[in-house]
Amino acid sequence: MLAATPPPAAQWRQLVFLEHADEVSDDESKSQRPQSLAGTLEPADQLDPLQAPSKSGPPFDGVSTGRYTYVEYATGETELYDHTTDPDELTNIAATADAALRAQLSTLVHGMHGCSGAACRAAEEVAAPQ
Repeated sequence: MLAATPPPAAQWRQLVFLEHADEVSDDESKSQRPQSLAGTLEPADQLDPLQAPSKSGPPFDGVSTGRYTYVEYATGETELYDHTTDPDELTNIAATADAALRAQLSTLVHGMHGCSGAACRAAEEVAAPQ
């Protein structure tokens, strides 16, 4: 909860952790669907997200800092955008960016994945690029 006087800017988080998990398996989705009433003639709702094919892409983890957005996909692919030169994130520079920057962002992603509380802040302070 925020107090009447906000904390200094240095105490605010400087990044956002991004993640997208696997879709639920077909067996899991069947168990999560509401059971139809016996004798109901209504067809299945085609807008039910548990029945619709996934169009959301592969799982990924990433971070968005003040300057960069970096994403690592489960497929092994990466995306990197520099908000200073490409604020609309139109040009993926992962293949041409400095290897040290990519390593630093990757370390940050792995440090943030699954962290909680003070561990998240510690991971951010150690690895976040300026």
